[in-house]
Amino acid sequence: MAMLVDLRTTIQNNKLPHGRFTRLATKYGCHRSTITALWNAQSVNNNDDNNGSIHALHNKRQGRCGRPRIRNEDVLDAVAGVDVQFRQTIRSTAHHASMSKSTLHRRVQEGLLDRRSTNLKPALTQAHMSSRLEFCLSNVTQRDPTQSAFEFLDFDDTIHVDEKLFRMDKDARDFTYRRAKMLPSDEHRTSDSSAK
Repeated sequence: MAMLVDLRTTIQNNKLPHGRFTRLATKYGCHRSTITALWNAQSVNNNDDNNGSIHALHNKRQGRCGRPRIRNEDVLDAVAGVDVQFRQTIRSTAHHASMSKSTLHRRVQEGLLDRRSTNLKPALTQAHMSSRLEFCLSNVTQRDPTQSAFEFLDFDDTIHVDEKLFRMDKDARDFTYRRAKMLPSDEHRTSDSSAK
């Protein structure tokens, strides 16, 4: 567009000055025939319009053109070939699947791929609940008769393992999967924190 503006501004008596194509080719770093073809295409599009306006050039590419779209089956096969631990981010999945991030992101938006979250949930069964209750009751020393409160053992020399287990892993992880496919651990990971 800048070339056409430069050509339009130098028109004198409805003609271009001699050597203008060559000077513009040197200025823009292209061949003289490129500017000539651009000027001829602009002249055809403008017809006999001499009001100085520059019309948009029509695209010569007709029908289907450009790089063919990557098939959905190829995308699904590439993602399925990536190990689960490398599917936590779009960047990592795209790198290990040897494709661009925008391709995977577009498939997620289209609904072909899905981002699932695996939440860390405690496996609190009836046996765990009873063992925890027994542990709590074993630390009660006596009940104060003057008050309605219990006295507990000192926990100065006690390590709370539950807190360590709680911070050993992330609360949630996101994975890229084919839509309607189950996660490796039935959509959530269980944490057995019954150790005392």
